[in-house]
Amino acid sequence: MRAGKVVWVSWPGRAVDKGSQEGIRKRLEAEHSVYPVFLSPELEGLYYRSFCNGVLWPLLHCIPTEFDESLLSMFTTQYDAYNQVNQLFLERVAEVYEEGDLVLVYDYELMLLPAMLRRRFPDVACGFFFHCPFPSSEFYRILPVRQALLHGVLGADLVSFNHFDYVRHFLGVCMRILGLEVIGLVMAWYMRT
Repeated sequence: MRAGKVVWVSWPGRAVDKGSQEGIRKRLEAEHSVYPVFLSPELEGLYYRSFCNGVLWPLLHCIPTEFDESLLSMFTTQYDAYNQVNQLFLERVAEVYEEGDLVLVYDYELMLLPAMLRRRFPDVACGFFFHCPFPSSEFYRILPVRQALLHGVLGADLVSFNHFDYVRHFLGVCMRILGLEVIGLVMAWYMRT
């Protein structure tokens, strides 16, 4: 927030043809303070439909998925697309970021972004919110890029979840997979009246 102003960096949710991007960008920036990240149809398919929805979403929701040869044959390409989109978000955030800004990263589609931000802006104030569940280490450990994603999220100053069980799972995963020690846990509970 700059003087009470929120700036959004967001993907429009579908591919936009190159001829329309500039007009859409100008309108979103002027009317909504949204700085869009445009993806090609190919990148969208590999990143969002294949990796986010085909690999991460089932794993995070503890839905058994067979990491068989068909899934693994495209895994590297899908993960590369995921990494590329996180990089595109970094570049777009870098265009609007000012020292002192608070950057909030939302959900599993951008798990690499907090560490990328930390490398680019070492003093950035960054939070990460998991809107989805977080699995136990028994589920999470089957993910081939498990360490990279954890290191990405841990680039944030604050990681938050919508349920305490997911906090416990995340801490357990960090201990078992990264060998980290949990020293203390800060929790905030509030009730809406």
